[in-house]
Amino acid sequence: DITVGKVTGYIDYTLGSDGSMNQNISLDGLPDFVKGDDFTLDFANPYIMLTVASNVGIPVKGELSIVPNYADGPDEDSEQTVNLYIPAAEEGEDTEHRYWIAKSNEGVPSGYEFLEADIPALLKRIPESIDIRIDAGTVADEICNIDLSSDYLLDMNYDVVVPFVFGEDLKIKMDYTIPGESDDAGENTGESPEESSNALPPVLGELLN
Repeated sequence: DITVGKVTGYIDYTLGSDGSMNQNISLDGLPDFVKGDDFTLDFANPYIMLTVASNVGIPVKGELSIVPNYADGPDEDSEQTVNLYIPAAEEGEDTEHRYWIAKSNEGVPSGYEFLEADIPALLKRIPESIDIRIDAGTVADEICNIDLSSDYLLDMNYDVVVPFVFGEDLKIKMDYTIPGESDDAGENTGESPEESSNALPPVLGELLN
């Protein structure tokens, strides 16, 4: 009749292979017209801030994959992958690790570890959503201490930040022919812009915004 309180040893455990740690980030808030082939949105340096909170006394390493999804499915060819290492927490302590995932380390704030990935390439053609997938596991050759009376938590949160600063590959193409005669008829009839045959399409206003 023995109650085990603590275990010391080597632990080999897989995290996320069942998809339980994956997240999907929707980009539904963007207007549909920026998702067409006539737009190349060359954002200068978008980034993903990843925060990992843990009280687990086991180091974890693995891969974090970022995959864009379009109407016809995920674009596996554009997948970006970074290697991730989460140190073991000290016994009885809650720790927080911050990672800055971007193409450039420009602007990385203090307290963040930079992980390189070509995030601008994911957004040149705006996807419907972005999948963030985790395939990780414990570092099986490092000794660990587990208190069997404790509750353990490893929690990950993501923020995708896209500053509206563009590079030299920015391309916005729109062809439109104004209907009607080349006079001011629509302007002088008292018609609203929506009623006038010479009215510009509302999408131009969205584009300028």
